[in-house]
Order: sequence, then C-alpha cells, then structure tokens
Amino acid sequence: MAFNMQRQQLPDRMKYESKYNVARGNLLLVVILSLANIVLLAIDANFYFPFSISVPYFMITGARLLCGMYPEEFYVELAEITGEPVMTEFLPSAVFTVVLVIGVIIIAVFSLCWLLSKKKVGWMIAALVLFVLDTLYLLSNGLMVEMLLDIVFHAWVLYSLISGIVAFYKMKSLPDEALFVFESAAPAENSAADAPVADQPAEEATEEITEEATEEATEETTEDAIEEAPEDKTEE
Repeated sequence: MAFNMQRQQLPDRMKYESKYNVARGNLLLVVILSLANIVLLAIDANFYFPFSISVPYFMITGARLLCGMYPEEFYVELAEITGEPVMTEFLPSAVFTVVLVIGVIIIAVFSLCWLLSKKKVGWMIAALVLFVLDTLYLLSNGLMVEMLLDIVFHAWVLYSLISGIVAFYKMKSLPDEALFVFESAAPAENSAADAPVADQPAEEATEEITEEATEEATEETTEDAIEEAPEDKTEE
C-alpha cells in the first residue's frame, strides 16, 4: 500500500515542479524580450515584441517623443492627428537617459525575481505582483485594437505565473519521499520482529511438558527402588 502511495506521489511532484519551471521560463522570456525592446528603441528600429513588460517600453517611447528624438515629419503627423500645434520645444536629452536607466532597472528587478525564484517562491509572487501592476498600466491606456496582442500575452503570462505558484505550494504539501520508504519497510520489519514472539510460547510449553515428564519418571523410579529394598533384606 505504501509503495503504491509512493508511486502516486512522485509523478505529482514531478508534474508540479514542471509547472513551476515553465512559469520561471516564461518569466525569463519576458525579461529577455523586454530588454530587446529597449535595444530596438535605442537603435530606432521599427519593431516591437509584445511578449514583454509594458511600463519600460512606454516610458522610453514617451521620453523619446518629449526629447525630440523622432523625425520632424513624425511630429507633423502627430499634430494633424491630435489637432494640436506641432511640437517645437523639447526636453534635454539627459531626461531620456534617466528614463532609459529607470527602464533598465525595472527589467533588472524582474530578472532578479526570476533568478531568486529558483529557491524562494516569494520572488515568483513578487514578479506576479509587479506584472499585475504592469498589466493594469497597459489597460489604463485604453483597449485599442493595436494593443489587443499585448493584452492577450499579458493574460497568458499572468496565468502562467499563477499556475506556477499554485503548483509550487501543492508540491510542498506532498509528504516527503523518505516517509513513504520508511512506511513501506516498516511492515516487513514488524513481521520479522513478531515471528519469534509468536513461536516463543510454544517452545516454552514444550520445555515445561518435558520437564514434568522427567520429574514424574524420576519419582516413580525412586518409589520402586524404596519398595524393593526391604523385600530383598527379608529374603536374606
């Protein structure tokens, strides 16, 4: 029975551990793609990975806009869309540098959560909280069609992180494997220990019967010898 329980517990442990590792893998992918998006912004590439953190990307994009780092025609088109005058005054380029550093720090915090979550589930929970805040920030910008893919990917990452945390606690709730080994070996040891105890009363009973028979035979022999002795003397 104990061996059957052990065979059931080990696959469950492996299943939960696999889910937790998948969650950590998705978190690492988010970190890598988020960093790639910053690099793409720095080289002014017209490409974006949706499977990433939103806050650093939008922060840096806004800083580029306010610091006048886009082409002039971009600001003209923006003025036509918004109905506002064309932007002519911009912030110093140092502002962009500061915002860029802040974005890198945010990604570094997620990287730290991924690294330390291998041993402590609390860091995975911290990553979940941060990503929930990032998702709320994304939703606060409005449900636009071009953001639909970002929202879907954010929902997937949230589901993965939550599943990994739940799987971790389920894995920790399983009994230790050593306990099952001990329980499986215990019946054999008990049966072996009980065997001499069961045989012991029979052996003692046999010894008692043998002793009683010997004593009775000795007494009969002694009585016969005493009775024959006077008769022999009388005959003489």
